Amino acid sequence: MQHLNKTIIVNKTRIIIVEQDSADAQDVENSLGKLGYKVVSIITDTNQAFEQVREVQPDLVLMSFQIEHGTDIVKTATQIRSKLDIPVIFSTTPQEAEEIEEAGSTPFQYVLKPCLERELKMVVEMALHCANITTNQILAAREIQKSQHRFATLVKLTPLGVLEFDNDFVITAWNPGAEQIFGHTAEEAIGASTFDLLLPEYEYKAVKQVHLFKTPKASKNINDNKTKDGRIITCQWFNAPIYDIRGKVVGLTALCQDITEQIRTETALKESEEKYRNVVQNAIEAIVVIQDHRFQYFNPKAIELSGYSADELQQLRIEDVIHPEDREWVTQKQLQQLKMGQDVGLYTHRIITPEMSIRWVEVKAVIIPWNDRSAILIFFTDVTQKRRAEELMIQTEKMMSLGGLAAGMAHELNNPLGGILLGTQTILKRLSPDLPANREVAEALEIDLLKLQHYLEKRKIVSLFNGILESGRKAADIISSMLQFSRKSDPNRALTDLSVLLEEVLELASKDYNLKKKYDFRDIKVIREFDSRLPAVPCAPTEIEQVILNLLANAAWEMSEKESDDPPQIILRLKREPDMVRIEIEDNGPGISPEGRKRVFEPFYTTKPVGEGTGLGLSVSYMIVTNNHRGTMEVQSKTGGGTRFIIRLPLKQESSQGQDV
Repeated sequence: MQHLNKTIIVNKTRIIIVEQDSADAQDVENSLGKLGYKVVSIITDTNQAFEQVREVQPDLVLMSFQIEHGTDIVKTATQIRSKLDIPVIFSTTPQEAEEIEEAGSTPFQYVLKPCLERELKMVVEMALHCANITTNQILAAREIQKSQHRFATLVKLTPLGVLEFDNDFVITAWNPGAEQIFGHTAEEAIGASTFDLLLPEYEYKAVKQVHLFKTPKASKNINDNKTKDGRIITCQWFNAPIYDIRGKVVGLTALCQDITEQIRTETALKESEEKYRNVVQNAIEAIVVIQDHRFQYFNPKAIELSGYSADELQQLRIEDVIHPEDREWVTQKQLQQLKMGQDVGLYTHRIITPEMSIRWVEVKAVIIPWNDRSAILIFFTDVTQKRRAEELMIQTEKMMSLGGLAAGMAHELNNPLGGILLGTQTILKRLSPDLPANREVAEALEIDLLKLQHYLEKRKIVSLFNGILESGRKAADIISSMLQFSRKSDPNRALTDLSVLLEEVLELASKDYNLKKKYDFRDIKVIREFDSRLPAVPCAPTEIEQVILNLLANAAWEMSEKESDDPPQIILRLKREPDMVRIEIEDNGPGISPEGRKRVFEPFYTTKPVGEGTGLGLSVSYMIVTNNHRGTMEVQSKTGGGTRFIIRLPLKQESSQGQDV
């Protein structure tokens, strides 16, 4: 409660009483106290009134008006009102009130003595209210003055041009910023026509269309302007109409900014970006930006290389297109580059297309900012053909070295094998009773050749010798195959219709029946996908038949080994490539392991059980295609996913005599 009383006292209106009569002063003080006002001082000497009021700074002064000192009192009251901005009320008799009005003191309010509380309160409140209004007006005027000063300072100091025009485009205001931009002083510009001073003739029509004063709204435009020294600059204008007190548009105020350099910079930047975009869009490399493991940008070559559409790439993560076997270490390289900012250099990995084909890419990656965060800019170069060529080169070199070794071995084996075969044949001949020379020697030694022959047959010695001969002949066939590696044969080549040749090979294969494996080639479904527009191919038909027949036989054997509900199937394809014809033999067998794919063309490498194969069929086929026909042969397979052999034969062959075939 004490705190509340203090608050009320603080908020009470503070009044000073100027009165020579102490009794009258006391009566007035009591009346003011009852009305809730606080008398802070009573001044009896009017000569000291102004100084004491200035020192105390009350809310109101109640001053007794004495006619004999009227002039001094009015002067004092006027000083208090004008200099201290404090309202003054005179307390006076009715006679003195008439004298106040006659003296021209009506700006001051008065209350008649004796002061009735009701009248006193009304006059005090009215004086305070009028003083408050006056004070607010003064403050508002001061704020307007400050605002005008700030605006004038801003107009003076801003680098923007601030101009005003009337409805005839005559310049009426011109700040230092406009002088700096256009070179004309205010004296030169004010009163001049905008068209004569600032605009080249070709801009007249455009500017007139923009500044339609009958349309009272703000606008902006960009146009060329001319300077005092004759230069053409580009300016951006922000315009607003000027209204008179009746709301009529009487002119235009405008802010002007010289954007010539900005336009040049933007144009240069746009041209640079356009050149960069053209370079990136037409680059022979695939270019992508990866952020948060997703594609943020990709050029057309990236779409072509990946095999995915633009919409599909936007939905994929970078890991989705990397080969599963390469995914982990490629991701680690990217993380290392992002975290450490290290240049990891060139590296190579595989990607997978939507058709599940594999492509090798060479990668160069750098860190760049992208949307205020780090991202990886990656350049992909398709090195699939290069990789295949390297693999074929390595395979060919290995085959050639193995071929040389095989040829040497074949020559070394031929001599003892020839001796074994010749010796075995000679033994059988010399044990035969049909030869006269044998009978002559046997009679001389009293040996019965018929009984000896019977003994050899009973003891199956003749069968053993025949087995030696059969094994020797098989060994001779193997040696003959081994010699294929070192022979650079030049067989008779002829223009061959490969579709006809494949049909003939299928006819031969259909007669194959493996009693041990219980498979019949005729039970295999064969799908033909032949390009009808294929040209004839120069080749040795019998050798190509040998290659195809060997691949079909291997496919049939592999599919017989697979335990699956899917029926065995072989797809034969013939396709045209720019300078070659492509032959594909694809099966749905068990596939080949990664290790097997690396060794599949090596001599004597086989996945068949002992006695089922020599391991020379594919190696001989490889040499026929690559060495004899200057073609290529490769295998694509994965465990459990079937196998595809791809043979490419050139459409143009050259014989050993240098003639085109």
